[in-house]
Amino acid sequence: MATKPPTKKKWMLGILLACCAAVPTRAQRAETAPVRYSWMPNQVTASWIFTRDDYGLATQPGLVPPGASITQQQADSIPWQRITLSGFNLEYAYRKFYPWEILGSYRNESGNPLGQKLATYAAGVGYVRQFGRYAPFGSLQAGASHTSSTGEQYLQSAPATGLASIFTGGVDVRLRPRWGARGYVENQYLPFGSSGSVYWSAGAGIFFRFEPQR
Repeated sequence: MATKPPTKKKWMLGILLACCAAVPTRAQRAETAPVRYSWMPNQVTASWIFTRDDYGLATQPGLVPPGASITQQQADSIPWQRITLSGFNLEYAYRKFYPWEILGSYRNESGNPLGQKLATYAAGVGYVRQFGRYAPFGSLQAGASHTSSTGEQYLQSAPATGLASIFTGGVDVRLRPRWGARGYVENQYLPFGSSGSVYWSAGAGIFFRFEPQR
């Protein structure tokens, strides 16, 4: 007994069923595909910063800073000292041009041995890339720093202000769609002293992104 060839309707029905069967497979592939980031939202970061200075203060043996309440005998026993500071650092990152970002920051620190206070306003550019939860970054900022102390500071007897530059490198770790943690190190050049000074800093804090990111 001869069989009839499939009709046009049966062919169309077969093609439709095949397409429907392929849709779940494609959806499963899309779910397992790695997430690619072509943008990052603007971000504000608040961190605690610890700074160590490489410049010897004017507390060298035998030198009594003007206005300091120490005797010559005490001054003779004072060794060269290094400044240690701690304080907060606030930074805003504008990321319309991702992976490039435009930065603005404010640092305020204080410490010993002469009650030094250091405030720095800076702005600059950075580069950041998102890899899953991690976003390594680097930046260069320039601005103005103001320093003061209870005694003579950097061979100066009055508060001083000057231009500063800041190199930063670190990584952000996203913990929630909008929140995460940051760790970083900085190299900050300040114009104070006879030949300038270099501050090395390490900081850690939290960030907030203005739009959620999965």
